[in-house]
Amino acid sequence: MAALPGTTPREYVRCYHELVAADAVTGRLAIGSLKGHTTTETVDIITTVREAINRDTTHVNGEIELHGFSVGPATHSRATGWHSRACR
Repeated sequence: MAALPGTTPREYVRCYHELVAADAVTGRLAIGSLKGHTTTETVDIITTVREAINRDTTHVNGEIELHGFSVGPATHSRATGWHSRACR
């Protein structure tokens, strides 16, 4: 599973596009480095990445399941459509 590092939504999206260009995105994609963000920032990152994936017409591998490292229940309930496992 490929992982997106970053500190801002824009950095995560840039990394996503770099991974797509390298043909490194499969059915699962992790969003890393979330532990230091507030719940609001984390939801913004998740939403921004999900929207970038949905807009991406170059990725033809079908549905991508997102996983978040250090994502707790509060974030899960606020990030609509978010499928992840909390990894601590």
